[in-house]
Amino acid sequence: MRTPICDFVEDYQNRKCSRLHMPGHKGHVFLGCEPKDITEVQGADVLHAAEGIIRESQQNAAMLFNTGHTFYSTEGSSLCIKVMIDALLQRAKRTGRWQRTMRPTILAARNVHRAMIDACALLDVDIIFLRGEDSHLCTAVVSPQRLRQTLQELCGNVIGVYITSPDYLGNIQDISGLSGVCREYDLPLAVDNAHGAYLNFLQEPLHPMQLGADICCDSAHKTLPVLTGGAYLHIAKQVS
Repeated sequence: MRTPICDFVEDYQNRKCSRLHMPGHKGHVFLGCEPKDITEVQGADVLHAAEGIIRESQQNAAMLFNTGHTFYSTEGSSLCIKVMIDALLQRAKRTGRWQRTMRPTILAARNVHRAMIDACALLDVDIIFLRGEDSHLCTAVVSPQRLRQTLQELCGNVIGVYITSPDYLGNIQDISGLSGVCREYDLPLAVDNAHGAYLNFLQEPLHPMQLGADICCDSAHKTLPVLTGGAYLHIAKQVS
């Protein structure tokens, strides 16, 4: 597998050309990494409209994680979480799941990151918090049975289900079971997998994309060799 971004930066460094662009250190070595620190020079591609080396690298990541699409974020999972909430809303609009006479609602475990709350406030989406299992009240573990019961009792504009797994104490939700319930109700399952990017590389399938999640985010900078702020937004093949 090619490494297009690393290859480009290495080639740019070896050319030793005059750097008439930011950053201000101009590639002069102080810490040792400066020659590799560049900006959007010709050929370096643009993250928000990737058509070159970044796009190729993202396609490589999608192959690595076995997803339909994988996108890079430089603002951590916080940005990816906000995109996930908007994606659930846009899907509901396209499929007719959202009746505009009622407010859109997301079912979520109580241990959500504040970025999820911010996104729902910005997009005017209501949240119904799912009750955790009695044995896991502090960590908000939700069983498939609890989710099914809640969906049976609800009527209205539920546009998706959102959980955090692994949580901040390392507990992993029953994503396979929860995704099965979501399929029954034609609802997408979004997973904040910020602390579990490494799960894709274990022998046992534990990554949300391996267990049936429709969309999830990984804070690659937390558990993989990635610079601070680096994160992935994964979209499953069945959604793509």
